[in-house]
Amino acid sequence: MTFDDILRIPPYSLDGAAKEKLLTERLFELTRLHRERCPEYRRMLDAVGFDPDAARSCRELPFLPVRLFKEMDLKSVPPEDVVKTVTSSGTTGQAVSRIYLDRATASNQQKRWSGSCQSSSGRTACR
Repeated sequence: MTFDDILRIPPYSLDGAAKEKLLTERLFELTRLHRERCPEYRRMLDAVGFDPDAARSCRELPFLPVRLFKEMDLKSVPPEDVVKTVTSSGTTGQAVSRIYLDRATASNQQKRWSGSCQSSSGRTACR
């Protein structure tokens, strides 16, 4: 299922089991992609013995401490493909978290945000 396919699913139309199945499939797909493209992420997964091909539930995914995004440049795209860097607001004197987006991911983020502003009636719910 593609990202655009997911966006076409009407809000609130999936039951809990269907949502968990979709979430698990997508998270494992993303985990494999980031593991392949980000050496630091691969080392973290290897260090905790996580094998995405052996896991069966999204509950088995290892958690990443938020501070990693403040202390490391975790990128799954080449630096020349980064078109947007999303940062946290940070607190006074603290480093900010950084998430690096390529064109496709930035576009998907925009699609999701605009879709979030639609109510189930199809009217714009946020302005």
